[in-house]
Amino acid sequence: MPFTFLLALGVVSFGILACVNVDKSRRECRKYLEDEAIRIYGMNSAEVLVVGNHHEMDGQRPVTLGNDKMQS
Repeated sequence: MPFTFLLALGVVSFGILACVNVDKSRRECRKYLEDEAIRIYGMNSAEVLVVGNHHEMDGQRPVTLGNDKMQS
């Protein structure tokens, strides 16, 4: 079997991915992006969507930006 190394690499990668906690990763990524929006773009915390739980992510609740209201 000439591709044994690739098979082993795929199995090891799958094993590592099985250990990833997706919900925790989403929360940490969302928090990082909110902090960056405040730090880099000068947004205040009222302009940044603060996520309370995973059901409120990905545009499932309205976001207020300035005087405009957008339903994502």
